[in-house]
Amino acid sequence: GGLSFPLSASEAADNLAKANGGEPHALVTTAEQSVRVSAAAYEEMDFSRALDAALAITQLGNRFIQELEPWALYKADEDAEEATLRAHSGIVVAMEALRIAMVLLAPAVPGLASRVYAQLGLDASVLRGGVVP
Repeated sequence: GGLSFPLSASEAADNLAKANGGEPHALVTTAEQSVRVSAAAYEEMDFSRALDAALAITQLGNRFIQELEPWALYKADEDAEEATLRAHSGIVVAMEALRIAMVLLAPAVPGLASRVYAQLGLDASVLRGGVVP
């Protein structure tokens, strides 16, 4: 098995939205938008646009984790429970964004997508089955 956190991707996204004044986090909205853009681009055989949409998720996700600094949140002395929840929520949202990006990238780089899926503790066989995120 992979990493385990005590909340779902949906719960984690809700936690981030609460911390963001009720607005969904940019990583969540970018992932949702990228799924639509990438799917339409693949349908139109516009592979460059499909891959750009997927890579937008990974770029924002990387920036998100660097800014969140979950490793520092785990060491926070102030309100450790709140800091841990923020860290867990951020990591779960970032992992879900990465999972979505790998689904979108799988047609172009199946080996990479499979390896990342395995590192996330997920069954990479779904990448070959055309499962939509």
